Amino acid sequence: MEKAAVFIDAGHYHYRLYGKWRIDYKKLIEYFENKGYLATDIFYYEGIPSKSSFFHTHPNATYNDINLVKKKKRGYFRKLRSFGFVVRYKPVRRIYDKEVSQYKLKCNFDVELTMDVMDVLSNKNVDVFILCSGDGDFVKLLRHVKNRGKKIVVVGLKRHTNDELAETAHNVIFLEVIQQKIEYRQ
Repeated sequence: MEKAAVFIDAGHYHYRLYGKWRIDYKKLIEYFENKGYLATDIFYYEGIPSKSSFFHTHPNATYNDINLVKKKKRGYFRKLRSFGFVVRYKPVRRIYDKEVSQYKLKCNFDVELTMDVMDVLSNKNVDVFILCSGDGDFVKLLRHVKNRGKKIVVVGLKRHTNDELAETAHNVIFLEVIQQKIEYRQ
């Protein structure tokens, strides 16, 4: 088996899959292992609602509602940690976009993910870097990792995986193709 570091940009999936289906991240790691990738390092990045972002999307909610959502999210993060994941989170921010004269929600982990990739590249004996995101902002980072002789796998949604990112990877896995194997079921 090849040693792999996995970087999951959960926000990239969450908003595109919301209301359709959910990923069982433990099953996703098991899928990788069945493909010959032993996940030695697993990083998970997701925003947690701030008061302003929560009330922006739920204007009739109460403080009790947001506290319940945050408690549930923290429990989910604890569960991921129990599976060996390193969880990185920060508040979702509400930012005013002057160009379109409206507020937008923002929680970007590009810098944190990049720093973790560079740390793993420098300090760990890993053969494969698996990026669970289709974000084209990571093209230059993946090229750097690839130039260091590492294998790159990108896991994304067909319609939301940047073409240049896919071309940079040695292998691309589309979530729609593996949905039955990784879908969360209660």
